[in-house]
Amino acid sequence: MDFNLNEKNQVFYRFSLVDDPQFIPGIFKGVADGGGFQQGTQTANAQQSATWLYAHVLPTLITYFVAA
Repeated sequence: MDFNLNEKNQVFYRFSLVDDPQFIPGIFKGVADGGGFQQGTQTANAQQSATWLYAHVLPTLITYFVAA
């Protein structure tokens, strides 16, 4: 989202969510496998966000705030 409040103030916001599960099979098949702790469905969730605010307060003062 990119929004111009007026000619001197701007706001930007971004958010992303990624859900990418992966299946890791066992080394051996059947009874010989025994089951390792790393095998099976592994979750891979990630969330990112970023926000910035740009404010032109005075001709000699500009406020710039960033949060990520």
